[in-house]
Amino acid sequence: LPVQTEPLLQERNFGALRGRPWDELGFDATSMVEAPEGGESLAGFLQRCDAAWADAVARRAALGGPLVVVSHGLLIHAVLR
Repeated sequence: LPVQTEPLLQERNFGALRGRPWDELGFDATSMVEAPEGGESLAGFLQRCDAAWADAVARRAALGGPLVVVSHGLLIHAVLR
């Protein structure tokens, strides 16, 4: 089957924090409300998650059959909530 990429399904952008060991940050970056430098705020991320879900629902309806969606942990948790 053809694979389609969708930027809406990307993990949250942590900007300048990306690539740094989480245990050396001294805080839980996944619970940050504000955007890290060059990154994405929690509100912006959640809006993108909503858009990703709406897009997946629309694609599934257009297919008339199964749809497989592969993404990242934070996005999956946000959509499930």
